[in-house]
Amino acid sequence: MTPMFNGNRRRRSASARKATAAVECALVLPVIFLLAFSTLEICSALYLRQSATTIAFEGARLGVRGNTTPQQIIDECELLLTQRGIVQGQITVSPSSFSAIKTLDPITVTVRAPCRGNTWFLWNMLQNQDIQVSVTMAREYGL
Repeated sequence: MTPMFNGNRRRRSASARKATAAVECALVLPVIFLLAFSTLEICSALYLRQSATTIAFEGARLGVRGNTTPQQIIDECELLLTQRGIVQGQITVSPSSFSAIKTLDPITVTVRAPCRGNTWFLWNMLQNQDIQVSVTMAREYGL
């Protein structure tokens, strides 16, 4: 009568399991890293978009009050861009002059920021993309 499992079979099956685990690890780890870094890159772009939205909102909010000029709005927005660490951001204010603006006329602030240089990782899958956000508010009463 032969034993059901002899020592050689156990060694072969254990080494076969180790080899299978190594192959599975070699196949799955790159996919996991790709998914992880892609997720981080997209979260970085979402942060950039949210920052641009906040800056455009603050610029428009400044523009609808009092005696502000488009240049004051641009200066304030550029300061906010610097504080957020966003490089090469562009600010535009419409209308370009507030001399003829009346109550309830729209003021639009647009913030444009390139993804290149504004994301956290060297592997930049969004390098040729720009984030552009516009916020429009109406000029307030009593000015």
